[in-house]
Amino acid sequence: MEFLYVLPGCEGSAHDGRVLKDAVSHDLRIPEGKYYLGDAGYALNSYTVTPYRGTRYHLKEFGDGLQKPQNKEELYNLRHSSLRNVIERTYGAVKNKFPVLLNMNSYALEEQTGLIQSVFAIYNFIRRNRDEFLNEHGSYTRNGEQDADERDAGDTEPVEADDGTMKKLRDDIATAMWVDYLVTLAGRYGEVVV
Repeated sequence: MEFLYVLPGCEGSAHDGRVLKDAVSHDLRIPEGKYYLGDAGYALNSYTVTPYRGTRYHLKEFGDGLQKPQNKEELYNLRHSSLRNVIERTYGAVKNKFPVLLNMNSYALEEQTGLIQSVFAIYNFIRRNRDEFLNEHGSYTRNGEQDADERDAGDTEPVEADDGTMKKLRDDIATAMWVDYLVTLAGRYGEVVV
């Protein structure tokens, strides 16, 4: 995974969804047909695809793969959660390789901003040129930090109202995944009734 946009230096505390909305309103350009994966704290909109609310989402809720999805919304959420987990593991790998990120308080805000930009630029350079440098650490979660599938963003407010077009897109994606899933199960086990 590669980092495409880094926005360090936001003063105070802000939810990632609010920072993303601000970045999009200024200079962040998202290519047509591409979307960010947002947790439940993000709004479903033209550039962010979120999970279905009120539906199983966290990987643990699927019992380590022993409990199969029961409908298209659960399957979509399971795959969404798996992808978000990759993102969180990538952040963990960056923090592991660049421990300066773990203790930034001793630096002035401008220095922190420069360090963060430098770290992600170096990470991307290494990623493009020497994958083996970062692959030696595989999946990593720092002690005391939760994976994306363990974090609950349900108590944060979405930044903006849901977008009907994205609801339809999400439903279409979920339906296509569900049909493919059922066909795959039928091929493995014969007739499948879910």
